[in-house]
Amino acid sequence: MRELALGETLVVDRIRHAFGWALAVPVLWVSTLVYPVMGLAYVLALGVVDTVGHVARRWRAHRGT
Repeated sequence: MRELALGETLVVDRIRHAFGWALAVPVLWVSTLVYPVMGLAYVLALGVVDTVGHVARRWRAHRGT
C-alpha cells in the first residue's frame, strides 16, 4: 500500500466529507424549527403550572383551611 502524497485524498475521504455536509443542512433546518417549538412548549408548560397553582390556592381558600 503506497502512502498518500501531500494534498492527495482518498475517494472515501471525499465521500465522507460530502456526506457530512449533506447531513449538516437538514440538521440546521431541524434545529431552526425545533428552537421556537421548544420555546412555545416552555411557555405553555409555565402557563399550565401557573394555572394549577392558581386553582390549588382557590380550592384551599374555598375549603377554608
